[in-house]
Amino acid sequence: MRDFYSKYPEARIYHVESEEVQERMRHAIRALKIAKIYAQRVDWYLSGDDGEESFLERLDKELDKL
Repeated sequence: MRDFYSKYPEARIYHVESEEVQERMRHAIRALKIAKIYAQRVDWYLSGDDGEESFLERLDKELDKL
């Protein structure tokens, strides 16, 4: 179950919260996942680990996977 919640933290939103709050929390979690991908890709690009082409390819690939 731990792996499930690691992969889908939005499932931890219990039904005591209103539907609107639950929806906003799911939206926030998705935004944070996107921000994490951008932060890592930018870090790798600025450190020289990725060039322009690999930065764009990996960024697109990871965002598509999300």
